Amino acid sequence: MRLFIAIDFPDNFLDIPKSIQASLFDISVRAKLTSSFHLTLRFLGEVSDSQKEQIVEKLSGISFPSFTLCTSSLGVFPNNKYIRVVWLGLENSEELKILQKNIESSLSSFSFRKDFAFHPHITLARVSNVDNKSAFLDKMRGLSHRKACFEVDRFTLYESVLKPQGPEYKKLKEFSASQK
Repeated sequence: MRLFIAIDFPDNFLDIPKSIQASLFDISVRAKLTSSFHLTLRFLGEVSDSQKEQIVEKLSGISFPSFTLCTSSLGVFPNNKYIRVVWLGLENSEELKILQKNIESSLSSFSFRKDFAFHPHITLARVSNVDNKSAFLDKMRGLSHRKACFEVDRFTLYESVLKPQGPEYKKLKEFSASQK
């Protein structure tokens, strides 16, 4: 099974990325818009059932306080000349960095493939082509969006099932913040 660890967003937050998608994407950009929004903390890849149980056990030992995250600017991966992902960033958060590092540390014995440097973001779209990159980037920079904040009080282990219409996500286990 293909697993990843993520933070979900509250329902009242989801209008932010959806409104950005509606304002930003038109026929000059060929892209697959994201319909299920989350903040990926760690992509694990393929794991066995026995590994899944060990992962759940390790993640259950992580203690963290609840904290607030807020949106920031829009950006692209890997760069402005080769646009493949459009994202909405999240402001720097020490609590988020600590949680993500604790997840990495707790799973270090599994020898998962090294992931990209952690860059907290919400994927808005996967892009296959932009007719005019300069115009698209100008539009993106000029787009005003409302800053939104939300409380993080849990993270989730997900299974990602690849389907022809896109990945389907199944919650396997939620891990709640510690009560201090």
